[in-house]
Amino acid sequence: MADDTQTQTTTQQTTTADTGKDATYWQAEARKAFEARDEAKRLAKELAAKTLSDEDAELFKKLREAEAKTEEERKRKAGEFDSWRKDILTKHQQEIADREKRIADAEGKTRKTLIGLAFAGATDIFGKDALTIYGPKAGERIFSEFVDLDEDGSVVVKNRAGHVILDADTGKPASFAVALKELIESLPDKNDHLRGSGKTGSGSAGGGQPGSPADITDLTTRARSGDKDAIKALQARRANSGALVMGSAFSQR
Repeated sequence: MADDTQTQTTTQQTTTADTGKDATYWQAEARKAFEARDEAKRLAKELAAKTLSDEDAELFKKLREAEAKTEEERKRKAGEFDSWRKDILTKHQQEIADREKRIADAEGKTRKTLIGLAFAGATDIFGKDALTIYGPKAGERIFSEFVDLDEDGSVVVKNRAGHVILDADTGKPASFAVALKELIESLPDKNDHLRGSGKTGSGSAGGGQPGSPADITDLTTRARSGDKDAIKALQARRANSGALVMGSAFSQR
């Protein structure tokens, strides 16, 4: 009997020594195990309640597929809308550019027409026996850089500084002929543009003294370019002097 007691005591001591834990510890561990088991049962019940039948699972699958298809369709429609909006914007911008170009072209034609009419109407300045040696079209080519349209569409002439030439009495833009004459008179090379004071054929056809080398050179240059007035002036000089020879210039009419 003593041996059995001793053996049991030894076994308990060995178990306690092997585990290093007392009864309180094991009681706490057992309680935790029961709590974990109960929690597992509870979760199992919740999962069972949430588990779908085969029919419900199939319906759920179809709903998910429909949702994905709807989203894909939405994205496609959004892309088409963005593309449509971009096309509309591009088309609108092109229409604006085309309209602005048509307006600019129309304004350019109107400007050219009005300015051309102004030069054609200035017969005291351009034409036969006029102030200058040019016809209307030639005068327009030479002096157009000084001519513009005012805000109200009227033709105005600007001086060399770019300011509109005004009527001293009214303070408004001077008439085309008056303003252009004032402009020409202000040019440093005005004598190259003005017709001589004498009649055509008298030998005076621009700047320089009649009969001077400069005058003859100017007449010769103009005659070779086809200026009929210069040709007549040179012919008159030749007839008077009998010494001036111009060659082919006199064959131009």
